[in-house]
Amino acid sequence: NITAVARAATDTTSGAGNTAQAADELARMAAEMQELVGQFTY
Repeated sequence: NITAVARAATDTTSGAGNTAQAADELARMAAEMQELVGQFTY
């Protein structure tokens, strides 16, 4: 029914937001790791 569809849409939107937030955090961590690794000289 329409309530279930609306709930599924809300859950999907929430999940997409969580995924975007996790991707941002992963990008931040990758940049930090790249900076740390860059401190080593070969």
